[in-house]
Amino acid sequence: MDAVGDVLHDDHEARPMTIYLETATLKGAIKGARLSMNRLSKWTATAASMVTLASNIEIGQIDAPAGVTITATAASGTGTYKLAGGGTLIVKKP
Repeated sequence: MDAVGDVLHDDHEARPMTIYLETATLKGAIKGARLSMNRLSKWTATAASMVTLASNIEIGQIDAPAGVTITATAASGTGTYKLAGGGTLIVKKP
């Protein structure tokens, strides 16, 4: 499945949301949600995004164009990464 659109979850403090991508591609911003993907899925952020990585996601599964920054929390893999499309992924511990 190929999906296009933003997921902007403003009530993330009271009601957690997890996006599960199973052999799917999402193009859009994500804010305030957890993201889980199988190895056949990919996410391209189209605007600044803030997510929690809920599974073992490979950096190559995430992309963003130049000028777009994704800020993520994850249990491992902390650091700053340049993405294939020119964007930036910043991964921090929770």
